[in-house]
Amino acid sequence: MSSKNKRKTAPPVVAPTPPAPVDKTKRVFALHGRAGAWLGLPLAFVMLTGAIAIYGRELDTVWFPSSACAHAHRGHVDVPWSTLEASATRAVPTSHLLSMSAPEADGMSAWAMVETEARELRFVFLDPHDGRALGIAPYRTPHRFLRDLHRDWLLGENVGLTIVTSLALALVFSIVTGLRFWSRRVTGDRPRRYHRLASIAMLPFLLVVVVTTLWYWGENIAGFFELRPSGGIPHIAAADVSRVRRHEPTMSVDRLVAHAHDTFTDLEIRFVSMPTPRRPIFSVSGHASEGPLVRELANQVFVHPYNGDVLEVHRATDLGPLQWWEHAVDAIHFGTWGGSGTRALWCVLGLMSALVPFTGWIVRWRRLR
Repeated sequence: MSSKNKRKTAPPVVAPTPPAPVDKTKRVFALHGRAGAWLGLPLAFVMLTGAIAIYGRELDTVWFPSSACAHAHRGHVDVPWSTLEASATRAVPTSHLLSMSAPEADGMSAWAMVETEARELRFVFLDPHDGRALGIAPYRTPHRFLRDLHRDWLLGENVGLTIVTSLALALVFSIVTGLRFWSRRVTGDRPRRYHRLASIAMLPFLLVVVVTTLWYWGENIAGFFELRPSGGIPHIAAADVSRVRRHEPTMSVDRLVAHAHDTFTDLEIRFVSMPTPRRPIFSVSGHASEGPLVRELANQVFVHPYNGDVLEVHRATDLGPLQWWEHAVDAIHFGTWGGSGTRALWCVLGLMSALVPFTGWIVRWRRLR
């Protein structure tokens, strides 16, 4: 047979090699590591400052011994509020009184916050027994400094608080990706085992942090639109607001307190807020029937600063579920809901949570090496 009659054979068909299957677990693990590498440090900083801030008031007594007062009891003041007002204004002349508080814990002083002409705030520590001034401190005492550093990195609420609370989303991502490839078998080298065990041990506490911080984040965003679960403060006439801005004398603080107490007789008044240009209303708050976890601010009476009319009364017993959460979230976030025991527990857990990113960095460094 000639070569012309030979049938040409087609080249063999080679099937394309299928792509290798993508290991989703390894991809999630890589995302988890990158998130920890970039966001672990700010998260650790927030955890660390929050843990130390739990004992901020005790640090105040170290830096400012006048913030402590022997034989003082929480919430009790033995003199009229006008006596505390007079002592505070004498201690810082040419200042405007903003608020006054009874001792916030046993052995602590009462205090007043004043604003000087330079628009700087000062704390005046007062003896709750006789009303005399014990000392003066700047606004950023250790307690206030640590709270602000933890809360907004000293950048203010509009910027700093938005950034810090947004880190809760990064913490959610880290928790979800970490659980995605976690197994009950504790494998790997020692740093990886420590990191995994510490993360699982901290998980309940971290979930509490996430839930409360996400609330602060939503509350901050809603505040830009003047949306609050408890509502705003009552309004007064524009003419009276102008009088407040001109710092015209109001009705005496004792008479205003008396009007508030006559309306809410069960209220043990522990905090007095004076009218200011930003908040041109007089109000008091304190202890009544707060219920579990609820802060004393849930019991509040708003009074007209010039005629003494009671404009609005808030009672903790009337709170709805969302309003209850608004007034309870601080106690849950900082661990004050159970007294000194939960404060100590929250401080230890906060310090341990701040160390978790460091163990993750060690794991990542060893793998990359």
